This record gives sequence, structure tokens and C-alpha cells, in this order.
Amino acid sequence: MAHNVLAESWRLGKRALILRPSAPDVTRVNALFAEHTPEISGHLGYQWGISEILNVFDLVREELSVVFLRRAGSRSSALRPAGRLLKFAKRKHAPFAAKVLQLATPESYRKYEGSGRGVADPKDGCLTKDATPWMTKALVAPEVLAPGASLSLKAEMTFASPEEPWIYCTSVQPDGASAMRDLRSQFPQYDTVTAIEDRQAFARQLGIDFALSLDRANDVHMNVLYDWLYTQSNYTTSIWSGRRNIDKFVNVYHGPVRYEDQSGVLETLEDVVDLYGAQRAWFTKGTRFSGQREYRFAVSTLGTPRKSKRQITVSDEIRRLVAEAPQGHAE
Repeated sequence: MAHNVLAESWRLGKRALILRPSAPDVTRVNALFAEHTPEISGHLGYQWGISEILNVFDLVREELSVVFLRRAGSRSSALRPAGRLLKFAKRKHAPFAAKVLQLATPESYRKYEGSGRGVADPKDGCLTKDATPWMTKALVAPEVLAPGASLSLKAEMTFASPEEPWIYCTSVQPDGASAMRDLRSQFPQYDTVTAIEDRQAFARQLGIDFALSLDRANDVHMNVLYDWLYTQSNYTTSIWSGRRNIDKFVNVYHGPVRYEDQSGVLETLEDVVDLYGAQRAWFTKGTRFSGQREYRFAVSTLGTPRKSKRQITVSDEIRRLVAEAPQGHAE
């Protein structure tokens, strides 16, 4: 990541200098990933390709964060919207008016005990699969059944990742006034609607602001492997002297939620290992939530979150990317 390979740079006041690599650098990273992890990159069930890489230099703390942007939710039949996004909230929490954005881990939604309709989800961030074939083979030997006898067995297995991201939830604006009324009815406790026109720009800025606010020592629990990965990184820059280690790696996945009550079938023990299970789980919810038309931004870093909720100051850059929907509606 030498300074001379970077194609574009700009400043965010006194907060940071952001340097964005050129498109060939993104292509090169994706090619290296495909070369070294063919079992993952060749999987047809999910998209891993990086769409952007940002080098975020914190001029105050003299830190470099590398932010990777990825589009998620690319499985077949998943909602693939082209229009704008909507955020339903109480006015004091609306992005154009609030001082902070609150992100929460899927675990937070699983344990939510508030009265907000449609917020609590005991399976948020989980992937449930039909385990009947596997359990039938594992538990029942054909020879123990009487001639002509059959066994009725139904089993499910639900998986969750301990290293979860922080989630920011929005909805995809539907076409037509009637569909919009149906969407609004999903959030009766909220009185304000915020529009986000450019989801890629919003994801980019969310990653930048997250990187600038993250305190790696206090916000995540690091294991030995992740500490080692940081020590193996290095870069030079003309901004400050010497060769240094990268301070933070940040991933921002964004895409539509897929609504399904079961996500695949376990036929054998090998099927239990799902290379895309964690990321798919972040963008999968039960069908009873399908009316919310959810589009998520999942922000993560190496390590396990120490707190299930995280607040990020609403920067001027984020504020320029959002606007109140006219008269509190978005038809």
C-alpha cells in the first residue's frame, strides 16, 4: 500500500485523509482471494467480491485503517433493489437530526425485550437448516426397524457466529402508494422517515466513520491470531515517517435481507461446515418479517464485539447523504 499506487485522495476536515486505491488494486485483491481460497470464492451461494478498498488515515491519532466494501445478499431470488433506502425512526434518532447513529449486533436483536414492534428476533444473525436427512441417518439404523415400519422424524439446526458485526437497518422503498402504506404499517412506533439515495456512498462513509471511531483495544476482544495478523501487516506513507503496521481492518457488507425460515438442507456431516454461513446469517431473517423489506449495513472488524450496541457520531459527510422524506412520507 505504498503512496504511489493510490489513485485518489481527499480530506475530511481535520479528521482524516482518505486515499482510495484504483480499480486495478480491487481487482488484484479479488484475484488473490480467488487464487488462495478457491473453495470459498468459487461458491455459487454468495458473493464475496470487494467493490472498494479505502485507506483511512487518522491525522489525529496517526493511524491507518483499511476498509473493505462488499455487496452482500446476492443469492438468487433475493431482493435486488435499485431505488433509494428508507430509515424509519423516532425523529430524535433520524440520521438527518440525530447526533449519533446506533448500530447493534444480531445478538442484541435476539435478546431485545422492548416493546418496539418488529425489532426483537430470536433468530437474528442465525442460519436455520433442515437437519432431518442427516439426523435420520445418524440416529436410526434401518435394521432396528420392524419390517414395513417407518419413522417420522423432523429436525432443524440453527447456527450463529460468535464474531458478529454491528448492524444498521434500513428498508427498500417500494413502488406505489399502497405498497408504501404497507411498509409504513410495519413501523407504527416511528414518526419520521429518512431517505438514503446512494447506498454505496452511505456504506463507504459508514466504514470511514466506524474506522475513525473504533478503539481496537476497548471495543473488541482480540485473540492471538488476530494480533499476529496485525503485526504481519506493514506500509509506508509520505504522511508520516517510518514503516508501520496497519492499525485496523474494517469490513462493510451491505445488501438486501433474504426472508426464509430454512436455509438449506443437511444431508451429511460435511454439510454442517458452511463457508458462507456467518455472512449469510447476517442477511437472512424469517418470513414473518418480510414486510419490512430490510436492507442492512453490517460493519465488522477483527475480533469479537465487547458491547452489543455501538454509537457512531453522525459526521457532516453522512448528513449530506441523507434527507428527511417530504412531509414525513416517501410515496
